Amino acid sequence: MVFTVVRELSDENMEGANNVVHSMEALSANNDVLHKRTSSSLNMTNKIDMQVGNVAGLISEVVTLTNGSVTHAKTSSEQLADVVKSTTEMAQLSAEVEKILINFRDEFCGKVRYYSIEPFYCYFSPIVI
Repeated sequence: MVFTVVRELSDENMEGANNVVHSMEALSANNDVLHKRTSSSLNMTNKIDMQVGNVAGLISEVVTLTNGSVTHAKTSSEQLADVVKSTTEMAQLSAEVEKILINFRDEFCGKVRYYSIEPFYCYFSPIVI
């Protein structure tokens, strides 16, 4: 009977030890899965970080190009304003020259009896102004 009790205790210990071994094997397998998934997550995080860095670099380039575009647009706008101003001044000068030439024609050709319809040409004078 003592021997049977020892034998039963031995069997129970053996069964408990086998359960612990199986649990340790399952734990080891779960640790392998966890390690693989953690490594995969770390790799994906590194890839995402790299892509975010690339996007940040591209956005920085876009900002630089946009700033340059704004500067060029401002310069173009200023140049266009200068062209408009110059054109206006040229139109005013042209109008003044036209008035002077008309006054000259009227004074010069006023003494001549006939003058043509062509601007600034008098029959009396072969000079074209």
